Amino acid sequence: MKGFVRLMAVVVTAAVFVVACSKDKDSGKITLDSPAVFFAQAGGSATVGFTAQNIKTLSATSKPTGWDEAVVDLAGAMISVKAPSSEDIESGDAVKTGSFSFTGYTPGGTLVSATLFAGIVTTKDISAEVANSYIVTEPETNYLIDATRKGDGSQLATSYVDVVWQTASGFVQYADFEDGKASFYIGADSDDATKIKQGNAVIGAYDADGELIWSWHIWATEYDPSQVAGQQTVGGNVFMDRNLGATSLVKGPQSAGCFYQWGRKDPFQGPYTWMMFLNGNAGWSNDGIGKFMTLRGFASSNVPSENLVASVRQPYRYIVGVSDWLSPAVGGEDYRWSNADGTKGVFDPCPDGWRVPFRAREPLPHGPI
Repeated sequence: MKGFVRLMAVVVTAAVFVVACSKDKDSGKITLDSPAVFFAQAGGSATVGFTAQNIKTLSATSKPTGWDEAVVDLAGAMISVKAPSSEDIESGDAVKTGSFSFTGYTPGGTLVSATLFAGIVTTKDISAEVANSYIVTEPETNYLIDATRKGDGSQLATSYVDVVWQTASGFVQYADFEDGKASFYIGADSDDATKIKQGNAVIGAYDADGELIWSWHIWATEYDPSQVAGQQTVGGNVFMDRNLGATSLVKGPQSAGCFYQWGRKDPFQGPYTWMMFLNGNAGWSNDGIGKFMTLRGFASSNVPSENLVASVRQPYRYIVGVSDWLSPAVGGEDYRWSNADGTKGVFDPCPDGWRVPFRAREPLPHGPI
């Protein structure tokens, strides 16, 4: 009986330590409804909503040169912004783009901050194009794509979007989702403001549970494949004069463009400089300043449908482990980028109007469609 009492005493003592409480921290949060606000012309006005959690005061603390102070309505959870006049911009008294900073305090005095980008920039809606990749060529532009449709036009239950990967930090900015469209901003080349900052990125669509359900390749380039000068004709078929994702035509890593696992729609980052790691795995620097990416894979399943789901949910990883990533049988699935009838398939990685060449038992048309 004494042993039982001792055991009970130990259990009770342990329970006291488990349920011991600590003092709550005084925390707050400010969440903007949109990370950026864009104006089609100078002098325009716009409002951005926000959510404030445990915030007692909120004020604008900095603004772009030449812009009016942002007006903060904490009770109404709204921020009002006005763009400068064209005269102020032309005279150099105001800039076209910049960021507003906001500072808030909780009842206990904890500081909370938020940043809103604002710009007088062009907004280009390319949502009418249906594809798994998009070519963008104009600098300092806010682009819109349809984030509710796959490459074949079938519907997606998109809740929000985010950048899956990009070739440089801050390359694709202010990704947002509203009214069925994903928006994102790409700035100008640091050496030439008239040219777009070149590079590649993948933007993903996520459902309400945070699951990645589809993604699109964004290829920012000066190249326009619709121009005859940028095309090559082989055997009566028209091809782009460079690989998808290439940022240069000069022979070298940057002319290689992006890499693909056969039959998958999403690209892997192409090289900036070639490397070979000590463990023998191929890899490359993806930004030229010492950050490296390896060809990491994960074991695939013998159930083709599971691999198909994995290819969508993990577009940044190679699928390895069986002779064919979509089927355990060698050559078990002949059609990935194309349909069996030779038409462009749902996993074709090319932009609107283009496709991966298809060749079955008999040659079928390929190139532009």
